[in-house]
Amino acid sequence: MINIKDLARDLQPRLVEWRRHFHRHPELSWQEHETSQTVARMLTQIGIPTQKVAGTGVIGSIAGKNPVPVVALRADMDALPVLESSGIPFCSQNAGIMHACGHDAHTAMLLGAAHVLSQCRDAFCGEIRLIFQPAEEDLTGARAMIAEGVLKDAGAIFGIHVWSHLDAGKIAIDAGSRMASADKFVIRVRGKGGHGAAPHHGIDAIPAAASVIANLQTIVSRHTSPFETLVITIGKISGGTAFNVLCAEVEMEGTVRCMKPGIRDQIPEAIERVVVHSCGAHRAEGRVEYIARTPVVVNDSDLSQIARTAAEALFGPDVLFSMGPSIGSEDFAWYGEKVPAVFAFLGTGKSRGKVAPHHSPGFDLDESVLWMGTALYAKFAMDCLGVHGAHPISSRST
Repeated sequence: MINIKDLARDLQPRLVEWRRHFHRHPELSWQEHETSQTVARMLTQIGIPTQKVAGTGVIGSIAGKNPVPVVALRADMDALPVLESSGIPFCSQNAGIMHACGHDAHTAMLLGAAHVLSQCRDAFCGEIRLIFQPAEEDLTGARAMIAEGVLKDAGAIFGIHVWSHLDAGKIAIDAGSRMASADKFVIRVRGKGGHGAAPHHGIDAIPAAASVIANLQTIVSRHTSPFETLVITIGKISGGTAFNVLCAEVEMEGTVRCMKPGIRDQIPEAIERVVVHSCGAHRAEGRVEYIARTPVVVNDSDLSQIARTAAEALFGPDVLFSMGPSIGSEDFAWYGEKVPAVFAFLGTGKSRGKVAPHHSPGFDLDESVLWMGTALYAKFAMDCLGVHGAHPISSRST
């Protein structure tokens, strides 16, 4: 009788070792060369065939008694351009780059699941596909992997994200919309330069830009229902050349987050309208470039129940925690547009001291629960495929 829980718990010291190795050697999106080489080498050492995908992505395949059905497990590998200040003894050795979101833990946990599942080949029919994805942080990795066929014949895909604001060991697996869509926009406001002492002889782009920033928030407060989730943020602004020169051009970059595709579809036109008319009131010209990045993460209801049942079987019912949707975004959403998907959150909040948020220089996590992520990955895959062929998912070509 296979005991996934015991196999995963026995791996805990190695999971910590692997996570710390990846933490010391973080790599940015599309630069995960050393990370992917390490992952491929570790999979090969335990007899799992691998292939490179989309440059720095890695796919591993664990074959059971039949080639189908296929269930995929996904972890992301990239880090962020953050200068670490956590003070931990295994901090980043790559200056200005840090695993500030837990992708080092995701990679370690899925490698652990590979070890567990490689010992269970005789217990399932089908294929378990391990997806080690690059470039989640810039929201481009999932689409590149999908384009190269990583979901071929897959009937389900499962991912985990560590969550520092959730108590260590708690697991959230809720059906429906879980994380917001994320889009980017660039606004260029063009005026006419001149002397700062005589603004009436030119067209000052700065007050026009200020008007744009203020009026964009009316899209949230006046153009959409207060019952809808919508965030519009300007995160970057630049303009002007000197204190006494009238600013001729301002450039701004921002993001849009929402939870419903219908609302998301309305935003580009709304931003365009606000920018053009706000700038026009100041005699300036406004232009918008809108870049759609990633859709809403939606958990399939049937797969969510499989995952919840798996978590309860492993750790008991008290481990489950219902968590509200996050306005953060994840390009795991693209997998869910192709096949039934479920995305779980594993609490890694430390029991002592203040918890540093994700993407911050002081981010760290409670490593004691890494084995739980490994066990959940493995149990979900086994339950989806079923023991000896009694699988609850059907193969679905992409």
